[in-house]
Amino acid sequence: MIFPFAALLASVTAARDVLHRIATDGTPTSAFDDLGLPHLDDFFDLVGIQEIREIGKRYPHG
Repeated sequence: MIFPFAALLASVTAARDVLHRIATDGTPTSAFDDLGLPHLDDFFDLVGIQEIREIGKRYPHG
């Protein structure tokens, strides 16, 4: 139970930091490098977007 909560706290901290960066800079762009956030391609790899796309091609109508 502790490990998922630690991940939740980390995500709350990251969200707060990014929102602060957006408020300060007007864009989240610098936060990706400065705060060590993953880039979109890394996120897509994590969630398996390629596999999702392949499944979508096999079942295009549903």
